[in-house]
Order: sequence, then C-alpha cells, then structure tokens
Amino acid sequence: MNANIIESAVKSAVRVIESELVKLAHTVAIETEESVRAQVRMGLANFMDGPKPLKVAKAKPAPHANGLKPAPKPKGKPKLKPASKDDVTALAAKLFAHINANPDQNAEAIAKETELTTADLKAPIKLLLKEKKIKAHGAARGTRYQAIAG
Repeated sequence: MNANIIESAVKSAVRVIESELVKLAHTVAIETEESVRAQVRMGLANFMDGPKPLKVAKAKPAPHANGLKPAPKPKGKPKLKPASKDDVTALAAKLFAHINANPDQNAEAIAKETELTTADLKAPIKLLLKEKKIKAHGAARGTRYQAIAG
C-alpha cells in the first residue's frame, strides 16, 4: 500500500515538472523568435542605409635607432671575392710539393690531406696544369694528378 502511494506521488511530481518544462520551452522559443526578428529588422535597416566605408589607418614605418634607414638587402647569393694571383701562386707551390710527394691522388684526397676544400684547389690546379708542372689522368671526380719531371 505504501508503495502505491509513493508511486502515485512520484508520477504526480513528474507531471508537474513536465508541465513546467513545456511552459519554459514555449517561453524561450517565443523570446528567441522575438530577438531574431529584432536583429533582422536592424540588419535590414542597416542594409537599406548602404554599406559604411571602412577607415583603414596607414601603417607608419618603424623608427630606426640611429635615425637612418637600413641598407637594402642584397638580392641573390652573396658573391665571394676571387683569390689574388699571389694567393693562387703560393697555394700552387704548396700543392705542387704535395702532388710531387704523393702522386696519383685525386682532388678529394689532396683536399683531405691539405685540409682545404676541393673548391680551394681548382685555381691552383688549373695554374699548375697551364704551366705544365703537373698532368692529369682521368675525368671528373676520378681525375688523378702527377708532377711532371722537369
């Protein structure tokens, strides 16, 4: 018997809560509809007035610490200064001594032993070949150099 009374009371409370929720949902729907209609009316009014021009501020250049403009940035790769003829001649003399002491080495092996780069060796090798102090055998990376007895 107590169970029936409790069950009946719970069902009654659930119906009251359900009724209140329906009323609340209805009120929220009406308020939302009114808010949307007001926003649409405002939007149409603004639309009828036409678009408003945007004001854009012009950017000012940043002030420089010393008051001078910075130098323009260089375009492209930086260019290295070519070695002087005296530098090439001095390096060629050292290179000739190395090739004379170590015949049949390629440029990579020479560069490794002399702690230079293969790019550093190009001009002195070219000079030694032109002066016919060394001779080359092979092609490309396989080129080996020998001193010419003379």
